Amino acid sequence: TCVTAIEGEDGFDPVVYKEAAKAMNNFYTFGIKPDGSSFEGMGKNSITGEELMILAKRGEMAVAYENIYNHVANFYLHVMQPFGHAFISDDLWGTSRHPLTPSDAAVVKWAYPDDPVIDFVYRNIVGEKYRISRLDSSYVYTNGLVNCWVAQDWQGDPDWNTHAKTALGKQPTSQLFNYTNIATARSAWQQDAAFLYFVPRLHGGHRAPARGAFVFSALGRDWSIYPSGHNQKSSLQHSVITVDDTSYTAESFGRMIAFDDNDQRMIAACDLSHLFVNKNLPTNNHFRLNPAPEPWHDLPTWQMPHWQKGYKPTGEAAPRTPLRPDARSAFRAVSLVRGEQPYALIVDDMDIDNRQHHYRWQMVLPEDLQEQVTINGHDAIITDPATGHRLLLRLHRAPKGARIIAGKNSMDVWALAVEAEAIAARFEIILIPLRKGQAAPTDHSTLPHFASTLADLQKTISNELAKTTKQKTAKLETLRAQSKGFDIATLGKPLPFTVLNMEEIKVKEVEADDIVLDDAEVEVSTTRGYLGQAYQFDGSKVLNIQGSLPPLGKGQPFTMAMWVKSDKGAGSLYTSGGHRGLKLYCFQGKSMAIAADNNWRWHLSPDHTKDWWCHLVITYDGETLSYFENGELIHSAPYTYASFGKSDPGTVEIGKGHVGKIEDLRSYDKALTPEQIRAWYKHSRAEYIEQSLNE
Repeated sequence: TCVTAIEGEDGFDPVVYKEAAKAMNNFYTFGIKPDGSSFEGMGKNSITGEELMILAKRGEMAVAYENIYNHVANFYLHVMQPFGHAFISDDLWGTSRHPLTPSDAAVVKWAYPDDPVIDFVYRNIVGEKYRISRLDSSYVYTNGLVNCWVAQDWQGDPDWNTHAKTALGKQPTSQLFNYTNIATARSAWQQDAAFLYFVPRLHGGHRAPARGAFVFSALGRDWSIYPSGHNQKSSLQHSVITVDDTSYTAESFGRMIAFDDNDQRMIAACDLSHLFVNKNLPTNNHFRLNPAPEPWHDLPTWQMPHWQKGYKPTGEAAPRTPLRPDARSAFRAVSLVRGEQPYALIVDDMDIDNRQHHYRWQMVLPEDLQEQVTINGHDAIITDPATGHRLLLRLHRAPKGARIIAGKNSMDVWALAVEAEAIAARFEIILIPLRKGQAAPTDHSTLPHFASTLADLQKTISNELAKTTKQKTAKLETLRAQSKGFDIATLGKPLPFTVLNMEEIKVKEVEADDIVLDDAEVEVSTTRGYLGQAYQFDGSKVLNIQGSLPPLGKGQPFTMAMWVKSDKGAGSLYTSGGHRGLKLYCFQGKSMAIAADNNWRWHLSPDHTKDWWCHLVITYDGETLSYFENGELIHSAPYTYASFGKSDPGTVEIGKGHVGKIEDLRSYDKALTPEQIRAWYKHSRAEYIEQSLNE
């Protein structure tokens, strides 16, 4: 409104216009990247053609910016479906069949009337009958007016394929959008060509958790899709790998690690190992295959300006580093192979933490194909009911016991999927388009360039795994040096305790203090922990132990330590000595807290235990109570109350209402020093990494 206001009429303010024009120029400069891709996913993005034209008529020539030209001539072109008239848009409001905004195309065509590539893209947006934007909504009516103001014909051959040949003769059939981590490839500039869209995606506005998603089209249609709608906010709604039917967050990014193209095939690959940790890594350039030259891309991501905060940074301080390590392996490598029989090859290598998980590889299908799937062993055939063409999905490799299924998943999304229970899962899946009547290959190894392409994809992943191993080894050496000379025996003999039982609990009210014990005893549940065996809690149990454990009495020093991993921020981890004792618990699912002597409480750090295993230590030296997390002192203060616990043996409750694991509970009748606690943690971390490398 500020830009489109007319001079001399009510509502036009030259000061406001100047600032609005500046804002739009900033958007055109920074919101659209030099390669033409957009900061915000195309599901919500528009270059607002009406503003471009009005600014140009007032001498503000953003329409002549190279990145605006590339947005249409490069980005639109390469995310266009091979059959034309539809474009892939990612993130929220994404779709595989986006028509794009006619007014945007019309204004760029107006600015570049004789450019053959612009003309071809323009044809595929406005169509053969000149489609214009809607005029029935105040939100978009100006777009429709722009279409009317700059209405013009496209200039190419009436035949789509002939027009493509003459306009795009020098255009590559693959493209990497390095700024935003999107890769595309097609077998030819023809309407029946095979096409692969691959989106690890860097950050942007209106994000969706679809990192590593793909779209595959061939024979004049799309066979897998980028789902439509504003609420695609779960990874289970996209063509990705999921673990234990759990979504990662939309804020997580995929790191592009390879892109290579020749006449035979395109390959691209991404590292998704941090997705399952929901980790924000350091800088934008960290995620790109090639660093962007602009210096601000090396800023920490939390210091980048936020679109709602003007020039202010996204965060006020560096975010807390997640404790949970990246997945041991989480890579997706894809290829589109060209030739008389084009096909796609998708390789996934997954190993989250050397524990068994439920892995689900899925491909989201368009609505008209959802009931057209036939499964036969390691093959699945999708048939287009309109043409009789088919797509063959073939498992070249999958974990033992893997199965192909088709139907709705837990998010009510219809997909063709491969599921497996495994510690490590390697999926190698081929997508082969078949014309009506064409027989499926009995031996897919005879497909053109199959062996060499598969070897290239496998090598890409193995090279990254070797880098990861090298990084872990370097970290191990650092931790070993930092904890040199440490031996847990030097801490002294821990206080003994006896496991009495594990009991069921029931909840009367919401408040944690209202949790009461049931009479029923249950088997003590253990599972694999951080370094050894851990007690397993599901929120309905408490472990009762007995011994002379902290607090030990007025003025008596002690140390209490445990490894903790929470799946949900709730419950008490340690309760000893009744109302005059010591309690370590999660407060309202937000922070760790300590209560002592019934009337003295700390609210400490955020609940780190929800991320990953965390080493918690409480010490009391007779005067000062201190709390440590992962070797670092979080808080300490003088403790001066008259009474503190009891010295007689008593029952201690472990994990009351807790959901997760507790391992290596240890207590001492002395206060360990900060140096001992730090060395203990680093020594344990080194043991964990060494164990990981040797498994």
